Amino acid sequence: MKEFIINDFNPSISLEGYTLVIGNFDGVHLGHQELLKRAKENKGLVAVMTFDPHPMELIKKEKFKYLTPYENKKKIFEFLNVDLLLKMSFNEQSLKMSKEEFIGLLKKINTKNIVCGYDFSFGYKGSGSPLDLVKEFNTVVMPKYCIQGERVASSAIRQYLDNVDILNANKMLGRQYMVEGIVVHGNKIGRQIGFKTANIDYKDFYLPKNGVYLGKIILNDKELYGMINIGYNPTINLQNSIRLEVNIFDFDVDIYDENLKVYFIERIRDEKKFSSKDELIEELKRNRDYGISALGKRNGGMEKCEQ
Repeated sequence: MKEFIINDFNPSISLEGYTLVIGNFDGVHLGHQELLKRAKENKGLVAVMTFDPHPMELIKKEKFKYLTPYENKKKIFEFLNVDLLLKMSFNEQSLKMSKEEFIGLLKKINTKNIVCGYDFSFGYKGSGSPLDLVKEFNTVVMPKYCIQGERVASSAIRQYLDNVDILNANKMLGRQYMVEGIVVHGNKIGRQIGFKTANIDYKDFYLPKNGVYLGKIILNDKELYGMINIGYNPTINLQNSIRLEVNIFDFDVDIYDENLKVYFIERIRDEKKFSSKDELIEELKRNRDYGISALGKRNGGMEKCEQ
């Protein structure tokens, strides 16, 4: 897959022979994948245009938390056989771009064929709609994509993660939700109570609700399993910010500075402050036993594409 970064209004690239799919694609969920399938039906090459950072980061003046940060989206698009990825570097100037200017940009890169969702908007304050694209290009506007009557959307996936419904979040994604990051040094409290943890710098990833989860961990292409903790460590070593920690089953190797991919399989319990260290240890033992038992009953993962 080729990649081209658009950071001005005069990009030197041509989409002659391509069908362009446009959107933010946060999550690259099943609805997004339907857009790609439709684009491939044109029998030509497929190009994807996405925006980085997410426009909402500039609108709300706060860091946006992604289901799939740009580098992860890039890997998924490559897995899905996208031929060209156009990354539009979004800034204050881009935010003020009128819908006419955006259409002009598409014409400058020789866009002929477009596939987009029915709710796609563009231009200043979202003034442009698919109807504007239909007037200028050979445009296919895809209807909403539903699972069991519910629209598949990034906002719905976030809501499921907030409501600890990992199963339905995964259904909309078409794979298990994943957070990726580098293992950093923590306070080494876990090893003192018999549950050594890897602290992960999750950066711009959107985290599920605080609590303990059963998860799959990928380390250097090796598949491992363990417990994932998201929270403030309220019983021992209370933190000011949310931590993402992983206790890998039957694993006792220092992996600082290694990259971990953490897939969320099932929620085990809420975050809780225990009355003593011993009570916490007993609960962690129960959580571990449950996790190992649950893994033994599973029939394998549900990933349809890698991140």
